[in-house]
Amino acid sequence: MEKWRGLEIRHGRSGEWFSAAELESRLLERPRKVPWLRVGALLAVCLIAGAAAVMQFTRPLQNSFQFISDPLLSQRDALAAKLMEADETLPKMIDHATIRTGIKHSDPLLTFTNIILLEASAIPDATRADISRAVIANTCGFPLARKFLAAEGSIAFSYADIGARPLMTVTVAEKNCF
Repeated sequence: MEKWRGLEIRHGRSGEWFSAAELESRLLERPRKVPWLRVGALLAVCLIAGAAAVMQFTRPLQNSFQFISDPLLSQRDALAAKLMEADETLPKMIDHATIRTGIKHSDPLLTFTNIILLEASAIPDATRADISRAVIANTCGFPLARKFLAAEGSIAFSYADIGARPLMTVTVAEKNCF
């Protein structure tokens, strides 16, 4: 309570300024002449002013914290929206055996879903490895996708077989592009 004693207070009727410590001494000298309701109100105003000062001080800190934590998130969101928009302009049939079926964004992952029009058993492991290498090379070579990866995002390409059974997922992060 020592810090509030230096606070300057203005008397409403006279306009005279005095310290809170002086108010305290006046109250102790003449306790019967000062209505306690006014003292309580004055102390309440002092507490509210102190709380307002604390809020003004912490608001910039909160805003700067948001500024520090949000840029990558908002950058990824913007880039994901552009990638999704670009994907909408492409044909659904990627090649003679692959159909693009959708996209979903759950930060930081952007997932493209596809169906390969074959049974899973008809796709050898070597072909899956070739698909994986081609997906990584194409993703890393696409400038917009590369920006998304640089913003600490990941892009996944999920493949299912003709029966919609999960076949493979290739997840590309920036480290895969080196």
